[in-house]
This record gives sequence, C-alpha cells and structure tokens, in this order.
Amino acid sequence: MKKITIAEIREDLSNIKYYYSRKKALDEAFRNIGYNSVIKTVELYNELIKDANPKLCDLYVSLYINNHTQESLSEAMCYTREGITMMNKRLMTYFQKKINEKREPHCEVLFFMARRICNPYIQRFALIPYNAAH
Repeated sequence: MKKITIAEIREDLSNIKYYYSRKKALDEAFRNIGYNSVIKTVELYNELIKDANPKLCDLYVSLYINNHTQESLSEAMCYTREGITMMNKRLMTYFQKKINEKREPHCEVLFFMARRICNPYIQRFALIPYNAAH
C-alpha cells in the first residue's frame, strides 16, 4: 500500500483544524447530509495521538483541536515560534510513521518468516507446503 507523505499529513491536519473550528455547524450539517470522510480522519488522528508523548499530544490538541495558531501557542507555552514549528514537524513525522505502520502491518511477520527460511537449522520447516501443515 502507498505510504503517506508529509504533504498528505499536512492536508489532513488542515482539514482536522477546520473541522474543529466549525464543529458545531459541521456536525449539524452531517446529521442532515450524512457521514463525511473528515470524521474518519479525525478519529484516526485522535486514536494515534493517544500513544504520543505529552508534548506532542499537547501540541496536537492546542493547534488542531483548540484552533491556536503557532504564534499564539508559542506565547502560551513559552516557546519560540521556531520551537513550535520544529515540534509541529515532529508531530507530522510521528503521524506519518504511525499511519505507515498501520498501512503495512505484516512487515514484521514477513521479516520473521524470511529469517526462518534463511536459517539452515529451521529451513526444513519452510519446505512444508502450507496445505500439508494444516
């Protein structure tokens, strides 16, 4: 499956920020017109941020849910504007890594299987056809 890019993460975060800035009106509209894909995006990012460190979590909530600008957040958190920009880049990289891991969940299993096949001591197990083993 195709890996997500930082540009796609940036677009998703922009849509999330817009959704939360107009949440009441959009939720009402979605009740009338039906489900919108932005809800799925919001749910995905909200689920992923739960495992992040507290600074990234605070940054995500402040910038994208509470609708702060980087400038206003830098003053509130006593960081420089550049510091907030750097943290935001780390946040986007965090989301990119987590989403790409979700998109390719079998990589670890395939690596383990490849190691087993290449190991001469257990190679005989790799030669058993799948149907014969089950």
